[in-house]
Amino acid sequence: MLNILTWDSHNINDGANYTAGFTPGDVWGLPDVNVQSLERVGAWPVFSALRRGPVTVSIFVSIEKHATLRALRGQLMRWFDPEDETPKRLVITDADTAVPRYIEATCQQVRPVTIGTAASCSLFRIDLVVHGDVRWRAVTPTALAAWNITATAQTHVFANGGDDEAYPVIEITPTAPKAGGYTYKRHDLVTWRAINAGPNYPIRLGPLDTATLVTATKMQADGDDLRVFVDGAEVSRYLVAMNTGATYIWFSVNWLAAQVETLKTNLAGAGDIDTIELEFDDGFPTVSAFPTSGALRIQSEVFLYTGLDLYNNAFTGITREAWGTTAAAHAAAQSVYWMQHEVVIVYGNAAAAAPPSRPITEPVFTLANSTNASWKFDIFGADTFPLRPAAWIRYGDLKLSGEGGAYAATERTLASPYTVAGMWSAVAHSGADYDWKFYNPCGIVNADWADGKKRAVDKTMFSSTLYRWIRERSFWTAIASIAAPANDNTWENWSEAAGAAFDPPCDQIAISIFGYSFFQDSEVGTVTVTLFADEIPLTSLGAEAGNYSLRAIITNETTDEAITVTFEMAEDEDLEIDNYQHTVTYLLDNSNQFQAVALSSARRAWLRLLPGNNTLRFDDVGTDTVTVTVTFERRYY
Repeated sequence: MLNILTWDSHNINDGANYTAGFTPGDVWGLPDVNVQSLERVGAWPVFSALRRGPVTVSIFVSIEKHATLRALRGQLMRWFDPEDETPKRLVITDADTAVPRYIEATCQQVRPVTIGTAASCSLFRIDLVVHGDVRWRAVTPTALAAWNITATAQTHVFANGGDDEAYPVIEITPTAPKAGGYTYKRHDLVTWRAINAGPNYPIRLGPLDTATLVTATKMQADGDDLRVFVDGAEVSRYLVAMNTGATYIWFSVNWLAAQVETLKTNLAGAGDIDTIELEFDDGFPTVSAFPTSGALRIQSEVFLYTGLDLYNNAFTGITREAWGTTAAAHAAAQSVYWMQHEVVIVYGNAAAAAPPSRPITEPVFTLANSTNASWKFDIFGADTFPLRPAAWIRYGDLKLSGEGGAYAATERTLASPYTVAGMWSAVAHSGADYDWKFYNPCGIVNADWADGKKRAVDKTMFSSTLYRWIRERSFWTAIASIAAPANDNTWENWSEAAGAAFDPPCDQIAISIFGYSFFQDSEVGTVTVTLFADEIPLTSLGAEAGNYSLRAIITNETTDEAITVTFEMAEDEDLEIDNYQHTVTYLLDNSNQFQAVALSSARRAWLRLLPGNNTLRFDDVGTDTVTVTVTFERRYY
């Protein structure tokens, strides 16, 4: 027999004010499902899908104290309000086991069961629609004894005392260094400030004094163990001046348009805070432009938030000192930036081999002579797809015969990578024929063109122009016209030094030839592009911290299901994996680390515990001391 205890912590079966109960058919049994089948010609249908409809539980509540019938009835209506959109707990107990258990539900309707006049009605039928899991779950989670792991491939037996499978919350806590892992890490705060999105955009980190780290045996001399992780996943990186006092690291990642607003109220330099308020924009809440959860940067401190308050124009659920930053005081009117990516560099693994080579991910410009503010091109692209980061786009087929086209090595030849941006024309046309364009979402304020060559059969008919695309005007404007050759049919050098800064900044630059004449060539071999200082990404390399490279596979040998957990974390900190809610949380800063878990197969629950004993195995080569705790809610029919 199941006995009702509470609804949303309200005692609806105290025997004095209220008595509550079920009808048997609304409690026992399993929910109905809609089985979808796929018909076949000449054969019986096969299963194709399973659809689950809403599950309704009905309870009856009787008001016992008739002297206060009106007040108790009003109170009952408030507790079971069908317009309340928040799921609440219905808690019951089993007369046999006395284990309190619950489901979450919303109230669908409250109907009086009329006995006598309506005014004297004291019995009500209440229909509840179950929210989420339809099994009854134990109110008090089962917390099993900690599993202390001292080496890879160790196993442990966990008992599930419920009637049905359970879905554990697993916490992993490394407490000692791991052999063969990356011992150190640094956060790098990368703030995207451009008004445009930046797909596959290159970023330079540093400088980092790798020479001192190599001397201290914290890093390999060739930098093979110096890696970059973006949002928990390793990305390709390229090193400049390794094993020196000023090493730089290039990587590329996708960016959305920047979100930056203004802080409304001062923030104290210490202590927890509940909200971060922004200034309104003509009465409109500026937080509405931000994701519903994420990270913010104010000066040197990073904050995590879990919600938006549009009425007060504020971020809620604040965790400060995130990503290795330190709390500081922040005055009103400071800029509040949306931090799109968590960027971490790791090192300190003497056994690490060189990372896989992926040339397609290397920016096309010269890394050693470029910064986040200026890119120098002596290569303009390559015959690869997708395009390498920062590649120029050509208009015209790459060819050397016919009426004209583009070419990629000096004096009308082909190459890959493209060592020049070249164009040629053999016949007259009515407009611009061929060009090479470069786009940067942060804006361009200048360009220096060098190592160019030009040729024309008739020098008086030569026509080649440098252009820029101005943001506000949305059309091409000439930067300069390349002077005609001094001699007919002779290759000659040209250059166009950077002049006054473009005002306003532009998004694109181009070199083009016009087809009003024929038999002409124009190419450029080096272009140095200066980017708009107000919108280039800002980077700030954080302090060195200890790191634990978690590379674990947790397998339930009873079900043969497994999850792989890959995460860079600190020792003595916790990574929490909720196998039913499908959430992964780094408890140091309550950050979402969903990407840390991968499955061995597609399934509804990541890792299940069957009723009875389950044997879990932990595989992570190099493990010394790791503590795993498992909690779960027993589930009942």
